[in-house]
Amino acid sequence: MNKILSTNSRIITIYRKPSFLEGAQKESAPEFMAMSKKSIGSYWETSTARKVGSGLSFDEQKLLMPLLIDCEPEDRQFREKVHEYFASMKTSIPYEKGKQLEIGLEKDNKAGISKDNMPIDVADYVAYRHALYHPAVAKSKSEADGNMLKEFYIFDPQAEEDAQVKVGHDKDEALEVYLEVKKKSTAKDGEDKVDMFLTLLSEDIRKFKGKNALALKLDKLKEYAEKKPAEVVELHKDKLLETRFEIQTMINVGIFEKVGTRVIDPQTGETIGHTDTEAIAWVKDSKNSEKLVMYKARVQEALKGAAKSAVSKAAGAAS
Repeated sequence: MNKILSTNSRIITIYRKPSFLEGAQKESAPEFMAMSKKSIGSYWETSTARKVGSGLSFDEQKLLMPLLIDCEPEDRQFREKVHEYFASMKTSIPYEKGKQLEIGLEKDNKAGISKDNMPIDVADYVAYRHALYHPAVAKSKSEADGNMLKEFYIFDPQAEEDAQVKVGHDKDEALEVYLEVKKKSTAKDGEDKVDMFLTLLSEDIRKFKGKNALALKLDKLKEYAEKKPAEVVELHKDKLLETRFEIQTMINVGIFEKVGTRVIDPQTGETIGHTDTEAIAWVKDSKNSEKLVMYKARVQEALKGAAKSAVSKAAGAAS
């Protein structure tokens, strides 16, 4: 298929991430920099397994690689030839202008590749997927700028446009979530939902005190809806919101403690979970219900103690 005429054409560009030295040399020797060569070469799939990375699953390799290595998947040399292809792969990235690759699919760019939805340009698509998972390649310029290990970055106009659309959609949805939570906040137990959101957004709700506490909490939640809408939306959809809130509250008041990824009871040294997922499972396990009741009672005592301390401080300041 002619990739120029294809209505599904999707062009991305891989650029070099400018280094300080390149910036200095550009001013003094622009011709030299324009001729300098830098390539995206082979890499290990993982740091422990000595397998050359391709960025493709084996099923994808069986679909695409016969078109590049002239060897069918049924051939016993297929894996060896695929290995050789990626072990010797070098995608040259010219200085400043970068390397353009056609990554569009013949029928639907939003669907996965298949026999009926092949890449418009197989070689370009394979080079793109290889680069996408390369440890030295960032998925965007902003990611590259914040990581000293990245030497290249991908500029994908369609992905950036999609991201902008998603941000707008997330902001609208997050504002709807905020207004819904605000509407219910004055009802019985309504403030609890506000507390759940703020706690899981890394806010310590104990700092919101006095007669305007709820209003201050809602202001803070609105701020998150505007600045971190995706996080607010994700929490709203989280079916384990209440359980996560319980665990985080216990951590905040010192009943539980986070040590690396583990959640432990510091008094007994018992591991509640080696991960957040395991800690959630522990809390939801009926076998631990008696302990959980005890932990919740201690949470209430801790929160009441904090409230009394705040009242005492306020009274002292007034006198």
